[in-house]
Amino acid sequence: AKAVGTTPLKNISNNFAVDATNNSFIVTVDGVKGTVVIPTRADYSLDTFKAELQKGINALGDNTTLGSPLSVNGVKVAYDDVNKRFTFTSGTTSWDLASGFKVLQVGDDSLKVVVIGNFDVSIQSAIVTFPASGTWYSYLTGTTRTATGTAQSITLQPGEYHVYTNRDLSGLVVTGLADVRPGYSDNSIIIYPNPVQGDAELVYDLPVSGKVNLTVYDMLGRTMGTVSQGTRPKGRNIVSLHGAGLAAASWKPGHYVLVVDVNGRRMKKQFTVIR
Repeated sequence: AKAVGTTPLKNISNNFAVDATNNSFIVTVDGVKGTVVIPTRADYSLDTFKAELQKGINALGDNTTLGSPLSVNGVKVAYDDVNKRFTFTSGTTSWDLASGFKVLQVGDDSLKVVVIGNFDVSIQSAIVTFPASGTWYSYLTGTTRTATGTAQSITLQPGEYHVYTNRDLSGLVVTGLADVRPGYSDNSIIIYPNPVQGDAELVYDLPVSGKVNLTVYDMLGRTMGTVSQGTRPKGRNIVSLHGAGLAAASWKPGHYVLVVDVNGRRMKKQFTVIR
């Protein structure tokens, strides 16, 4: 969120007043622009002011968009006591990319990530507030940093950057997901006769209809021929290698691999050419 307005001039560490001269803010959030007007009162605390500003921002909407009007939600308002300014986070993502020292924060209930980097050609320092205090883990280097949860100064060398997480991911086990798409098996291909002497018949079973390409490789990975079969129906399909445009009779004796590509999925079968 981007806010434009008059910053209250009084010490907001104590209760302060907001009147008609400083209660209006123009706010833009992801293309939605509007004016937030804070109710006037003489006894705002910092927390009550932030709550009113946050409430106003998240009530913004853009009814000029045809079809799907845009609305704002998930914006949080905080106060940077070091730099004496309000900060805004859109949902659980915040960033500061204005200077050579850049900061990006992304997080949810399960994992929080803070990325910091010096994109300048000289040493740079910046004030960074980690979302929580405690140990943060460098995903790239395996080192750790102790965060206070409040504003702290960090100095980086030119080109230095870090990706910190609030959980140690070094021993993370990645669990593969089972392929729930229709099964494609190398056993669904038959080349007869095999070894091939002259021509041969190719039989392949498809679990679904789809676009089929046939390619033959030698044992060095060189392409001997590739042809398109167009869209073929589900079930058993039969074609001769010669009829398909794969002239096995002209190839040198040796071992080859036929690949049947169906909708981006591949099945393969090794065969031998003899004379």
